[in-house]
Amino acid sequence: MKPDFKASETLAEALRLAGWYPGRQIDITSLTQSIGRLGAIASEAVVSFLREFGDLTIIYTRPAAATISESFDKIRLDPAFGPDWNNLDYGAIVGKPVCPIGDIYRGHMTLLMSPDGSIYGVYDDTVVAFGSNPEMALNTMVTNQETVWIET
Repeated sequence: MKPDFKASETLAEALRLAGWYPGRQIDITSLTQSIGRLGAIASEAVVSFLREFGDLTIIYTRPAAATISESFDKIRLDPAFGPDWNNLDYGAIVGKPVCPIGDIYRGHMTLLMSPDGSIYGVYDDTVVAFGSNPEMALNTMVTNQETVWIET
């Protein structure tokens, strides 16, 4: 994460429990191969993000859940998750190219990243913006903040 970013306590703890640590850099060969198999192109922003956060599964709580089993959810940061992400031209909808980076909401929503680092969630014709940079987006997800819905 950028040195000037202040993660919420919730995000910092969720990342720590997922195995993230400052300076984390992993080999992303298998992740970028997954992206290629999906016909997408990994921008520098995607490559940088996956080096730091790829292969993490971030567990977080959902306060409005109806049952105990639904009170926890996860973000899986692996482009292989979220098949069929390209049913619509999501790049045209958000106005910039996008690349899969993982999924959220028990696999029901695919996470996409644009070259400027913005992260979106897509499910059929639903498109939401989680944040204009990875840190903001991750914080929005794990703290259950309101997202911006994009007209499709």
